[in-house]
Amino acid sequence: MLLLGSLAALAAGHASGQQPAAGAWPQPGDTWKYRQTKPGQGGGRDHLVQVRSSGGGKLVDEVSVAGQAPLQNEHSGGFYLVNQGVSLFSPYLHVMGQLASTRNVRSRDDVACPMDVVCSMQASIAGYERVTVPAGEFNTRKMRFDHGWQYHRYGSGSREVTMWYSDEVKRVVKVRSRTVSGGHVGIETDYDLELTEYQLK
Repeated sequence: MLLLGSLAALAAGHASGQQPAAGAWPQPGDTWKYRQTKPGQGGGRDHLVQVRSSGGGKLVDEVSVAGQAPLQNEHSGGFYLVNQGVSLFSPYLHVMGQLASTRNVRSRDDVACPMDVVCSMQASIAGYERVTVPAGEFNTRKMRFDHGWQYHRYGSGSREVTMWYSDEVKRVVKVRSRTVSGGHVGIETDYDLELTEYQLK
């Protein structure tokens, strides 16, 4: 586990454009379990993620939400919006590519950005933070994503998504999505997602 005092070293490595080591890539069989909740409410539902294949600059995982049939996604470097039970951004961003501020965010989520919706998305670095989730305490790299949408018939809206990435866990450990304005017809825009347990090969 990285020590708290190593945050400055992490920042220095990022500033120099240093890429994650090859061994940092998730491997087939790696699993993560998350708990999704709504702000101010108890209960929630579990998300189970497992890597099915990894290599050649790509990774395929499956996500099962509350025991439902798994949803499969392909991941690669860069910034993109993806449906993983909830609509979120690049869950492996820090190990599959550099963290940076950008307006070049693609959508692979046909529910959040269908053909009749114009989406605008941008990413910005929010710093480094030590966070505590049910799975433990981790040093993380923090990113903020701004997602806006314009319906032809239903008007516009926007949300802000903050994500905390852990090198130790090789994936995002915490997600916070909040509505800023309007509403979205197809996706949940107010939720928290926290890692409850994980197992790496």
